[in-house]
Amino acid sequence: QVAARMEWRGGELPMKDKLDYQWNHSKRKQAIVQAAYTPDRFIVCFAKAPTFAEALAYLKAGVLFCTLASLPSYLGYVRLKQLGLAVGFSESYTLTDDAGTAHPAGYTYSAAE
Repeated sequence: QVAARMEWRGGELPMKDKLDYQWNHSKRKQAIVQAAYTPDRFIVCFAKAPTFAEALAYLKAGVLFCTLASLPSYLGYVRLKQLGLAVGFSESYTLTDDAGTAHPAGYTYSAAE
């Protein structure tokens, strides 16, 4: 089906198909890559905190993520962990569901994990 659309469009996928089918938008594929490389070598990074529904979907898929704002701190945590230091990384933010209810969210990683 995707190949037929590409052929019909002269070799280009419509943007919706790119978003639906390319690997970087597939939580299932990201989970496979992250499991192979570990979150120390592959982390999904959002430009801003994900929506409540997005965060739940990524958590259910087993994908760990951070925000662009916290990426430098996360990379510092990874480097210190690689050096053998017992360090941790924590990110906190608020997710708002469709009903407008705020939910505190975030992650805590430690070198022991």
